[in-house]
Amino acid sequence: MTYSLHTLTSSNTRNAVPPASGASRFAQEIGLFLGLVALVFCVLALMSHSAQDPAWSTSGVSGTVRNWGGRFGAWLSDMGFFLLGFSVWWCLAAGVRAWLAALARWMRSEALPPPAQGGLARFRSGRLAFWLGLALLLLASTALEWSRLYRLEPLLPGHGGGVLGYLAGPASVKW
Repeated sequence: MTYSLHTLTSSNTRNAVPPASGASRFAQEIGLFLGLVALVFCVLALMSHSAQDPAWSTSGVSGTVRNWGGRFGAWLSDMGFFLLGFSVWWCLAAGVRAWLAALARWMRSEALPPPAQGGLARFRSGRLAFWLGLALLLLASTALEWSRLYRLEPLLPGHGGGVLGYLAGPASVKW
């Protein structure tokens, strides 16, 4: 018994996704590569953060930059730690998750999934739920960091939890 190609993988050819054209596939590959470069740069900049670098919240001790990302890396890491404290790593984790989802879509040669049916299902599968969840995670994480990890403040350019923790922390302790 023989089968023609894709007989077992798709029962309905009307629902099959046409293969991506060469230009769109190339653009997707370039986007994946640039996204990986940006993620690696952010990891290097955050890992090599030094309070002595001239950056956004400080003029620095000397003119030399110790950050592995150079001046831009020092500026980026300082701003991230100043605004969000150590919770800035959650943003990096969200970026890695989004990059891995795009890589999986590229490897499967899939288009974006069809929109879900129903109000709640559509909300859960949409980008709004992702961004609201990330904002809630950052709010809770920075508030906990402000209220419990104040001994780590010398490693940060500002308060534990950053500016967001400084704003959300007192309200969370009160509630």
